Amino acid sequence: MIIITKNSEIRKLNLFRRSDLCLKKLLIVLLVLLMTATFTGAAYATDLVGPSQPTSGPGGSSYNYSSVMSQTIGTGVNKYIIYEPSPKVDVALPVLAFLHGYAPNPSPDNNLDFIKHLVKKGNIVIWPYYENLFTDVNNYDVNAGNAIKSALNYIIANPSTHAQPKYDPSGNMYFGILGHSAGGLTTANLASEYSAFNLPKPKAIMTMNAGKNLDGSDGGVPYRDFSQIPSDTYMLTLVSSDDTTVESAPSTYIWNNSTQISSSIRDWVLIKSDNHGSPDTNDISAIHNDVNNQVLDAIDYYGAWKWATALFNYAFFGTDGSYCLGDTSNQRYMGLWSDGQPVNEAEISDTPIWP
Repeated sequence: MIIITKNSEIRKLNLFRRSDLCLKKLLIVLLVLLMTATFTGAAYATDLVGPSQPTSGPGGSSYNYSSVMSQTIGTGVNKYIIYEPSPKVDVALPVLAFLHGYAPNPSPDNNLDFIKHLVKKGNIVIWPYYENLFTDVNNYDVNAGNAIKSALNYIIANPSTHAQPKYDPSGNMYFGILGHSAGGLTTANLASEYSAFNLPKPKAIMTMNAGKNLDGSDGGVPYRDFSQIPSDTYMLTLVSSDDTTVESAPSTYIWNNSTQISSSIRDWVLIKSDNHGSPDTNDISAIHNDVNNQVLDAIDYYGAWKWATALFNYAFFGTDGSYCLGDTSNQRYMGLWSDGQPVNEAEISDTPIWP
């Protein structure tokens, strides 16, 4: 016979109470962990993305014209494309030459969004082919200069079908040059020898990750005499912090050999990567082709597009200067991430800096 005493019943009751209390604590811990996981998942369910194109400013979508038309003329390295607002406008417009980077078989596709931006802001853009796989690098500037001159002659000879170039009160064309990689170095070369090709004197130039070659050797696109670039040329030199293709040597050479240009009208611009994006594919990468691809981000809208548009506006008309020169907040600003964090600003200098 089993005898159950009152004390044993009390011990069992206390045991049950302790077990119930432990179970409740375990349930609370599990509930907290579940809520934490839920909130954490919710926080990362929304991607962290960089800024879209602003609605205003030189890099923004407030355009003077809504559409762009083009005409391709010539063959081989002598071929060029003329871009202008569509339908044809009756007002005169500045002319910009856009020089692409090295390509065995050049195509404007990687530059097209940039070109359309410049045109819709109110410019005629000439895109010369100027090189291919078989072109002697010593002829890049020769071919580009000849193609640009041919394009200008064609535009001027056809006022019924093309917008006409705009001139300043002294009769000088509002003309500028910009280029990427090999086209960046060729931009500086043309600016130093524009008269040899009977080109208008460029009022402003912008080089983007200027490149001499792809292997770091002494060969490649030649350096011309950059001391011959007119001293009143407005100039921006863009380099990218993670450009492992050409790094900064060609840009530094151009800069150090064009000291006749006052620091008041030229700036060195270091574009910086920003890895705040989530997932990592949303990171903003300051690499060699950051302005030469079809994936648009802050480096386009708040970087190259903004700086180029502002630089040419400032050189031609005296407007938008705070967006392109002087190490101002407008010049450095690169927009905001979707969570409100600022994108890493560009670093502006009067001397070469990299990375």
